[in-house]
Amino acid sequence: AFCQLARQYERRVFALALHYCGNPHDAEDLSQEVWLKAFRAIGTFRGESGFYTWVRQITINTFLNRQRETVVTKGEERIAVKLDDLA
Repeated sequence: AFCQLARQYERRVFALALHYCGNPHDAEDLSQEVWLKAFRAIGTFRGESGFYTWVRQITINTFLNRQRETVVTKGEERIAVKLDDLA
């Protein structure tokens, strides 16, 4: 059943991700992360709104969480760090 939902909404989620990311490669990565999160959290979907509204919010939150991260170089090692942790 989840696969049917994903097929039905995959283009819309990708289009939204592309709108926020600005390039297809990052949008594809974001979309995949969104579908994984949605699959893991499907039990929390209460049906109070439409499925697309729910997965749209997951998309936006996932994008914003990515924006809060940055890459810090420590010697030759690159580490992803949450911006909140740098304060």
